[in-house]
Formats: sequence, C-alpha cells, structure tokens
Amino acid sequence: MKRLRGNVNGSSCGEPYGRLQVRKSGFGRRGRSSNKGGRPDITMNDAFCYLKRIKDMFWNRREKYHMFLVLMNDLRKKRIDMVGFMAKIEGLFKGYPTLLLGLNPFLPKGYKITLSNEDKRNFERAVSLMTKIKACLDQEYKYFLDVLFTCEKERKDVKELYRKAAVLLNDHPDLLDELAKFWSVSSTAKPLFNFDEDRISMN
Repeated sequence: MKRLRGNVNGSSCGEPYGRLQVRKSGFGRRGRSSNKGGRPDITMNDAFCYLKRIKDMFWNRREKYHMFLVLMNDLRKKRIDMVGFMAKIEGLFKGYPTLLLGLNPFLPKGYKITLSNEDKRNFERAVSLMTKIKACLDQEYKYFLDVLFTCEKERKDVKELYRKAAVLLNDHPDLLDELAKFWSVSSTAKPLFNFDEDRISMN
C-alpha cells in the first residue's frame, strides 16, 4: 500500500472522514495499530487511507465496509481473537487481494494474511499486466482506470471493456491480446479494478 505521509490534520485521504472512521475501526492512537507489536512506522494517515480504500472498493456494497468496522471493534473489545478475526477478514475480502494484503502492516508481529497459490498467481499476473499498461499508456493510464471504474460501477460486460481498451491500446496489439486473455476468465472489471493503486508487497 502506498505510504501517504504528511500532517494528519491535513490527511490526503480526508480528515473529516478519517478521524471518525479510524476511531470506529479500532485502529490505535498516534498513528499506530491498536494491536501490540504492530509496525511502528504506520501512521494514522495510513489507517485513514486503508479505510478509505475499503469504502471506495465497496461503494455499492456498504454492508461489507460496515462489517469490517464491526469486526475491528469486536477485536478491540476482545469478543474475537486474532485468528478468528483474520479468518473472517479473509472471507469478507475474498477476491480482493490488495485489501487482504493491505491489512498486514496493521497486524501484530507474528500474524500475517497470505494468499493461496492460485490467488497469488492471479495477483502477480494482474500486477504485471497493469504495470505494462501503465508504461504503454503513460498519461492516458488515468483514463484507462476511469474506464475500469465506470464499467465496474455500471456492471458492463467484457465486450464493452474490450471495445474501450482497444481504442487506447490500438498501437499495442500484443498487450491488447494479453488483456483479452485475462478478461476471458472474468465477466467484470473487478479483477483489474483491484489494482488501480500502487501495488503492495506480498512479502
């Protein structure tokens, strides 16, 4: 997850939103995870941004975002242990590897969410593909992300996605072919819509 530093009072993820949601989520004070042993370099702004990513990802499924807040609150109040919390999170964020891996920096030492071998391969393939597209499109990459977001929001099928992508990648037939093969196993933009921000480490 991209580290967005700076003054917490001027959080790049939105201060009015940030403080309220960080309190609800159970993330600790002074920019650290409430879990003992959490990484000391994590700032409150990181927590703001992670929560905003969850809310933005589930803009049309708010119950998932609220369930995350409930689980964090249950963990903070010790209604659930860390192992149980992680198991529920893996179910809640199934199909959203960047959200799963993005939680790792906030977990206590000795705990880590990992992906299955299949999910890991898909993750690496998607990251590689988005990196290539970004390098080819340069300034038009943002428009490509807008296309993914719009198509996911309006639940367009892959034919509509391919038509729009073909215009942007007209000079890169090999990349367009790779994109078509990636979409051949999905009917929505979600698999790539997951990777519209700087990648987070899998280590």
